Amino acid sequence: MSFFLTTDIINEKYFCGQITNNLDDQHVFKYLNNLSLLTEDCIDVLKTGRNTISKVSLRGSDGISQYIDCAFKHFSSAGFIKRFGSWVKGSKAKRTWDNSIHLAENSIGVSFPFLFVDMKDGEGVFVSEYLSNRVSLRDKLIDILIKNPDINIVSTLLMKVARSIRLMHDAGFQHNDLGNQNILLKEEDNGDVSSVEFIDLNRGYIRTKLSTIQVSRDLSRLTLPGGLRKIFDEYYFLNKKIPLLYRFSLNVYLVSFSVHTLTRRYRHSTKRTKNSKRESWIYV
Repeated sequence: MSFFLTTDIINEKYFCGQITNNLDDQHVFKYLNNLSLLTEDCIDVLKTGRNTISKVSLRGSDGISQYIDCAFKHFSSAGFIKRFGSWVKGSKAKRTWDNSIHLAENSIGVSFPFLFVDMKDGEGVFVSEYLSNRVSLRDKLIDILIKNPDINIVSTLLMKVARSIRLMHDAGFQHNDLGNQNILLKEEDNGDVSSVEFIDLNRGYIRTKLSTIQVSRDLSRLTLPGGLRKIFDEYYFLNKKIPLLYRFSLNVYLVSFSVHTLTRRYRHSTKRTKNSKRESWIYV
């Protein structure tokens, strides 16, 4: 289904934001005015916890005239410090919106953005296209390496992923959370990957051009065992000479991220992990 990228401003009593001309405004506003209705009408709850994600079917605009399955992400109200940061750099919902629009305008794989709103109470909502029949790069690599560890199959996959990330970077977008779980693959019936899409965009930055160090920081979040990192890097740099600065800064970021991961339990010792239902295609 093709969607429209033209947008309108939302300026209601209790929320404001932007919406693309794909959804029936009044049907969406019904949920925005009473978020508890999502519990009754959602098709599925995809994630629970501080921020919730629900699958809900929303009525399309006159130009579409059918219902569209959407991922409805609700950002809870943050504390004062984080809210102050949102006033400076924009809320999570707005950042996700801006980054999704930027990628869509540059024909980069993304869950198509339908709307974002910031609530008067500090909460936020981002609604995008529900991506079905997707598998994450994490799950795909595990499946291949366990069931069919063929280097040619892995190499073909890494080529598609590397070149998709290169296009994203060339479009001036630094993801900043480019883990394997945030890269989605659309598989055909024969198992071939036909498209690559990026999710969880609220930490990203739109830049004129990424520096070598910014590229290495982004790519350091990928988990690629053994010699797969070398194969990936060769595809990313289009089989040209890999810059020494990239190699050095990548190693620095890999070590830094490993320390960050190992100390997470101590930095977040007071947090309780809530069980959540997760699927590998899930959300933006």
